[in-house]
Amino acid sequence: MALTIFFIIIDIYRRRSAKRLAKVNAAKERMEGESIEFFKDRLLLLYTDGLNEAENPQQEQFGEDHIIKILTSQSSKKAQNIVETLKAAVELHRDGAEPNDDLTMLCMKLL
Repeated sequence: MALTIFFIIIDIYRRRSAKRLAKVNAAKERMEGESIEFFKDRLLLLYTDGLNEAENPQQEQFGEDHIIKILTSQSSKKAQNIVETLKAAVELHRDGAEPNDDLTMLCMKLL
C-alpha cells in the first residue's frame, strides 16, 4: 500500500509560494519539493497516477504529454472546466476499459 501526501503553502499577499511545494511518498520514504516564485495566472494541478496511467483496451497509458497538451490548450479556462476536460479525455482514452486505479484531481488558479 502506498500513501502520497501533497502540501503547499501560498503567500496570497505576495502571490507566491511561501514555502515549498512538496510530495511525500510513503513507499519511497523520501520528500521532494520545489519553490515556485509566482503563481499569479498560473495553474496548479495535483493528480494521482490514475490520471497519467489510465489505460485503454490496448493497455496504452494516457500519459503526461497528453495532460500537458490539455493544460496548455485549456489554460485560460476555469479550474473546474480543466478538471472536467481532463476527466472526459481520460474516459475517451479508456474507450470502455475499466479503470485500473483511482483518479483524483485538484486544479487551482490564483488570480
